[in-house]
Amino acid sequence: MAASDITAWRRQNSDPVTVNVTLVDGTSMTGTMLLPRDKQLRDLFNTPEDFLEFDDHRLGMTVLGKSSIRAIRTNNMPAADQIEKRQKLVVLVVIQRRVRMRVALRAAKSGRLEYLP
Repeated sequence: MAASDITAWRRQNSDPVTVNVTLVDGTSMTGTMLLPRDKQLRDLFNTPEDFLEFDDHRLGMTVLGKSSIRAIRTNNMPAADQIEKRQKLVVLVVIQRRVRMRVALRAAKSGRLEYLP
């Protein structure tokens, strides 16, 4: 098989996975890696190749040496209903803080000191 055939086969039998990579020098990168359907992310480090292909969201296609990687994690997006729940929670917290600030300002103007947790 020619190298281009192997590359095409890998792309057809792999799924893109968004990952966060931390390098040994502390640099963090976010991008996409092709993960074979029959493997997990940790299995990529048990192959004989010394390098991994990584499509950085800022820099484009990059080849990373396995020895330069300190940590790698999947960057899973939460489900749409979870995002909506989090947004509602944030709005609720912001409203509560505004109410507490108004109460504290009124108390300060009237000369009463109150402790607000």
